[in-house]
Amino acid sequence: MTPQTQHIVNQIKERIDKTRRALNRKELFTAGLKTFSVIVLLGTVFVLIESIAEFASQTRTVLFYSYAILSIGICIWLMRIPLLRFFGILEDHSDREIARMIGVKFETIADRLENILDLSDMLQNGDVRSSPELIEVSLEHFSKSTAGINFTHTVSFAQLKKTARTIFAIITVIIALAVIPGTPFHDALNRVLNYNIEFVPLQKYTFSVTPGNIEIVKGESVTIQAVIVSVASEQSIPTIVTLSYSEKGVDVKQHITLRSDSTGGFQYLFPVIKGSMEYQFSSEDGITSDKFSITVGDRPFIRSLGLTIVPPAYTKLKKEILEENIGDALVLPGTSIIWNIVPNKVITAATIVFKNGADIPLKKNGEGYSGEFLVVNSTSYYIELVDTNGNSNQNLINYKIDMLADEYPSVVIVSPGKNIDVTDAMQLPLELKIDDDFGVSKILLSFRLIESKYEKQERSFGTIIPFDTLITKNETVNYLWDLSLLGLVPEDVVEYFVEVQDNDVVNGPKSTKSQTFLIRLPSMEEVFADADKTHEDALKTLEESLKDAQELKKDLEELSKDMKRNKQMDWQKQNKADEALKKFEEIQKKVDNVSKTVDEMTQNLQRNNTLSKETLEKYMELQKTLSELNSPEFQKAMKRMQDAMKNVSPDQLQEAMQQAQFNEEQFRQSIERTMNLLKRIQIEQKVDELLKRAEQMKQAQENVNKETQELKQNDSQKATELAQQQDEINKQLSDVQKELNDLGKKMDEFPKEMPTDKLNAVKEAANDKDMRNAMKQSSQQLRSMQMERAMTAQQQANSGINEMQQELSELQEQMLNNQMQQTMNALRKSMQDMLQLSQKQEALKNQSRSLDPNSQQFKEIAQQQQNLQGDLNNIANAMAELSQQSFVVTPEMGKQIGKAMGQMQQAMSGIEQRNGQSASASQNEAMASLNKAATQMQGAMKQMQQQGGQGGGSLMQQLRNMAMQQQQINAQTQQMGQQEGMSQQQMQEMGRLARQQDAVRKSLEQLQRESQGSPEKNKVMGDLDNIADEMKEVVEQLRQNEINPNTTQQQERILSRLLQAQRSMRERDFEQKRKATTGITLQRRSPAELSVQTNESRLQKDLQRAEEAGYSKDYMDLIRKYYEAIGKNN
Repeated sequence: MTPQTQHIVNQIKERIDKTRRALNRKELFTAGLKTFSVIVLLGTVFVLIESIAEFASQTRTVLFYSYAILSIGICIWLMRIPLLRFFGILEDHSDREIARMIGVKFETIADRLENILDLSDMLQNGDVRSSPELIEVSLEHFSKSTAGINFTHTVSFAQLKKTARTIFAIITVIIALAVIPGTPFHDALNRVLNYNIEFVPLQKYTFSVTPGNIEIVKGESVTIQAVIVSVASEQSIPTIVTLSYSEKGVDVKQHITLRSDSTGGFQYLFPVIKGSMEYQFSSEDGITSDKFSITVGDRPFIRSLGLTIVPPAYTKLKKEILEENIGDALVLPGTSIIWNIVPNKVITAATIVFKNGADIPLKKNGEGYSGEFLVVNSTSYYIELVDTNGNSNQNLINYKIDMLADEYPSVVIVSPGKNIDVTDAMQLPLELKIDDDFGVSKILLSFRLIESKYEKQERSFGTIIPFDTLITKNETVNYLWDLSLLGLVPEDVVEYFVEVQDNDVVNGPKSTKSQTFLIRLPSMEEVFADADKTHEDALKTLEESLKDAQELKKDLEELSKDMKRNKQMDWQKQNKADEALKKFEEIQKKVDNVSKTVDEMTQNLQRNNTLSKETLEKYMELQKTLSELNSPEFQKAMKRMQDAMKNVSPDQLQEAMQQAQFNEEQFRQSIERTMNLLKRIQIEQKVDELLKRAEQMKQAQENVNKETQELKQNDSQKATELAQQQDEINKQLSDVQKELNDLGKKMDEFPKEMPTDKLNAVKEAANDKDMRNAMKQSSQQLRSMQMERAMTAQQQANSGINEMQQELSELQEQMLNNQMQQTMNALRKSMQDMLQLSQKQEALKNQSRSLDPNSQQFKEIAQQQQNLQGDLNNIANAMAELSQQSFVVTPEMGKQIGKAMGQMQQAMSGIEQRNGQSASASQNEAMASLNKAATQMQGAMKQMQQQGGQGGGSLMQQLRNMAMQQQQINAQTQQMGQQEGMSQQQMQEMGRLARQQDAVRKSLEQLQRESQGSPEKNKVMGDLDNIADEMKEVVEQLRQNEINPNTTQQQERILSRLLQAQRSMRERDFEQKRKATTGITLQRRSPAELSVQTNESRLQKDLQRAEEAGYSKDYMDLIRKYYEAIGKNN
């Protein structure tokens, strides 16, 4: 087959295929139209049947589902073949069937198309029965002859369209009947579509009932009303109906006949309904209303209420959960309150309503509801619930939220807690009592200067924050206030207070101020004036006490005489004894007051560093002496005397009187001793005072010198201030002169003990006219801005002050050395006398031991024992006199001397009774007491020697000597530096100064090496570590004849450091503070009495101690013979 022929065949088949597709569409549309028509027809039949029969819901349900099933079946049956062919599942019409249809349609074609198909098949199959060329010609001829014929016109849709229009017209009518309300077909269709609803047949009238179905709260009343609605106007409306009702779950109904009211309606009130019920209206015609129900439920209420209190964070309080159903709360401002409620039923809303109108909706939280609110003010609230029916809770409870006040903090300055004077240590320990309910966040110490000689009063307060950490509530805090930062000068007054702020972050921190106190820096004049007054008052009080004691002595002597004249006791004697005891108690109170005032004065002087170590120690000893004046023995003796008077026992009364008189004598002697010691200590304190004044003057003068050198040329105001300071130093010099005169008067009471010659030298140095004139010139030249001349005058004044200070130091040292030497001499003599007396007592003891009772030697021994008693009495008087001058005489020495006297008296009794053994035993005891007293004296001497060696006197003296040498070197160096040019003689002088400076350096280095064994001295000398190196530099500069400002500055620095070391040595002795300790009872064995049976080693040690005491050769021979004699007896 040629390609052209093949193309003709393909065109013919394509035209046949188009016709086949048109036929399939027609068949599909025809089947769909039939199916739709049958289904509509069937549905119309069902609706017509329902409109006639009005089936019940059950029958309509069967009809509905039957119609649905039939519709589905018809659709499947009628549409199956077209659909299967359309989707190619079922075999389609063949080409020959379509060719025959085309041949029938078109006469010009007839069966030609079918023949062409046969020929094309023969040509494709290669059939040789016919000529291919003829077949191709036939195919070409047929194609050309039928080219103008459209084969698809074989399939006509005209009849189908006509039929469809008819069917749709019918369906339109049916739809119109279905959608028009009120027609039977519409109602029937509605019933068919709502097959599951039961439709009641139309009645003559109906009941319109209100409220119908309703939910109410138990106990409420409900009014129900029925109105008859007539369907046809011509129907008669009944005037009587029946109301039937029953409780739910109860089959028995109750009936109530109701008549229509003026409006034609029927009404009934159900009062206080407690249970759910159903009700229905009915008429005599048998027409009934629907059944309605009244459902009874509870109002919503709170079954459980819980409050959680969350205090503000700054309080650090834990959260608190209140007991269940407690809605009132007492809280701090800033507290968060969390509500948790559980209602009795399902609710739609829960709200907390506050008094001010604000409300907080609570959120669903599981089975309950919760909400949170930050409370800052007192308020009240209630909780409102609403259920699903809109019912709210009744009998609302008003709860209160009250505010717990965050109290103001409190602060009290416990210590010092009063207006005080401060010392030049410039430190004030503060003890603060701070209290707040939740702690404080800040402590402020505010202060200002309100009085000053040089400054104006400050208007505003300065503030420091001593603590930057949070202070908890109710706490005592301590703070050491460094007053040196205030730059105070004497007589400045500062007021201060402490302010605390709490940590209330809700309403803002609240603050409280303490009471305002004053601190004052007293001048040295005031400190010393107070000390003088205290001394004078103490002496005056002691003098009064001594007079009272003398009167007490007379009273006791008079009472004793009365008792001897008449031993009968009466109320007058008893009254005298009572008055004597009262008088003693009054004296005791005065002595106690003296002890307290002296103690306070000592502490004040010590705080101001105005006492030397030696004076401070003597004040300590004085305190012990004053405490010993509190004589419990005398008081007990007076009490025993009173008791004896009450018991009316003459012997006991006489013994008690004697004991009281003896103790009174001791008490009076103690007062006299205290007065004399206090006078001597006052002199030493006055010397300390003068040294302190001189030191202050020196420091003030050096400050004026320094500031004058740094003064700017035109700063007249500063120059005037310096002139005022120079005038103040001049005034201080006048005060020193006045105090020196006062010191002289006090020393005149003890001319043999005091270095009056040295005092005169001090007076001469203080009254130096050149020094005073230099001060006056310095002041005048400062005011006239003549700085060079002022500095020259100041240097002269400074030299005068240094000389005066040096003389005072020597006065103090000489006075202490004199006192020590006199005391040592007196104590040494008493000890030597005591040892000789002990030796004589021993010899007498040996004689008494071997005497026969009838021996004629008892008279001689009695005379010798009496002589020994007289010697011991002389020693006792000497020790008593020494005790008026020094604290070295201890009560233990007095006790041993007293015991020796008592044993000697007993020995005299034994001798009088010619009992040699008894007398010898008493003499042995007396000798033992004498030895103990001698040993105590020896220990006291050794202790004095040790204190003199290690008390710093030697070191202090060497430092003083070096300072004096350095001062002379400095003065000569300055003179050399002011001269221009160097002569040979001047160069030799420079070499001499270099050698002197080098000698001072070597002395300093030697002193440093010696101090290495003592930590305290080493610490003082450690301050001079670098000075030796500076001395070397100065020596080299002097040797090279180079004097420049640096040289003089180094020398001034060396001198200043030496003087500072002197002060440090003196002040270091002040560092040890008085310590109070609680008295304890010591249980210890009494020391054994000194026995003649002492072993050889003990005697050897005693002899060695005697040798170390430094006695003369004659005394040492005597002591050695004494101990050898004891050894032989052993």
